[in-house]
Amino acid sequence: MALSNVSKQHTLSLLEELSAGEIMENRLSTKIKTQHSSIAKLECLYKQLLFVKKEIENVLEEAHISANLNEISMKCKKYPGQTYYLYKNDNECYLSKLSPKDYNYSQKDTYLGAYKLKIDYTWEKLE
Repeated sequence: MALSNVSKQHTLSLLEELSAGEIMENRLSTKIKTQHSSIAKLECLYKQLLFVKKEIENVLEEAHISANLNEISMKCKKYPGQTYYLYKNDNECYLSKLSPKDYNYSQKDTYLGAYKLKIDYTWEKLE
């Protein structure tokens, strides 16, 4: 399944199912609570779970940014490894190779940020 086909609700339900709080609070029997090595392992797994959850959120955010930036047309070809600058005028966004320092854009245009096009054609926010 492509990442873009995963609904936000499905992702949230997946993360809720992985909630370690339930494991730590409700499913530990009295016997396990006295076994320090088991608790240490569960705490380690819980930390790993939080890390994986954060990584999932980062991937989804990167996919959202990349999808939005790939829809914006440019008058020149986009090359991986290059930095592009996002501006908005009225209701339209555009990408430029020129930074705000290099480009004397009009006051009605708003600078929104710098992005680098990675080799896999995903975008990385630089600022």
